[in-house]
Amino acid sequence: MIEKLRARITLQSPERVSDDLGGAEISWSDAGEVWAEISPGAGSAGAGYDGALSNASYRVTIRAPSDVRAGWRVLWNERVFRIDAVIAGTDALLELACVEERL
Repeated sequence: MIEKLRARITLQSPERVSDDLGGAEISWSDAGEVWAEISPGAGSAGAGYDGALSNASYRVTIRAPSDVRAGWRVLWNERVFRIDAVIAGTDALLELACVEERL
């Protein structure tokens, strides 16, 4: 399975940053680059303000770091994937249930 990890991705963790008005916003910090396998999953559609919205889910498999969590995100080329769940895989691998975010 390790030989299928051919996509180079960046893991990012969210950080709350205070703004000038006393509120806060989310800033993203790189938590490291890893090799991954990215597999498409199901898709769904819904109604949005300006038309139809589409969501595509993906399974991202990586070597098992101990600190990746749901709520983080994955950057792959110009694409952004939100990590919805971290699923225990084998001792050496970890599966991340992700949804692609269209920015």
